[in-house]
Amino acid sequence: TENGPLVLYRIKESYELATGQLSDNPYAWNKQGHVLYVDQPRYVGNSFGYGDKCKSSVSAANDIVTFIQGWYDVFPEYSKNNVVIAGESYGGHYIPAWANAIMDHNEAIAVSETALSQGEYEIPMVGIGIGNGCVNDTVQDDAKYIEFFNGN
Repeated sequence: TENGPLVLYRIKESYELATGQLSDNPYAWNKQGHVLYVDQPRYVGNSFGYGDKCKSSVSAANDIVTFIQGWYDVFPEYSKNNVVIAGESYGGHYIPAWANAIMDHNEAIAVSETALSQGEYEIPMVGIGIGNGCVNDTVQDDAKYIEFFNGN
């Protein structure tokens, strides 16, 4: 992808010039910080999981908090690093829900006297990003969306 450590050689210049070889991506996000990709919600795309399928952005958001807690259990050295969550396209629905679940989680920890001692981690979220996000299906259906772009 455009934010990974490798790109197809010369793909940015022209599709016809691409050789199929990989080269370093000078704009890779992982040159600026740690990057963790999560295919979410479970059972979508290449992801898998246990239990029922997520049927809402809220249940997917609760899953991401559970995932992050499990990640910190395995890799506690990352638990103090600042977190920025980002998504594109339908991430316009998921990212705000994730952010809300993370803030609710952090608030619950702040008022709990036992959460930290029971292995709960505060998630140090410092920002979110949504690229080309679908945030409102009513406004962003094909005809209305195109009309909006043409008029603005």
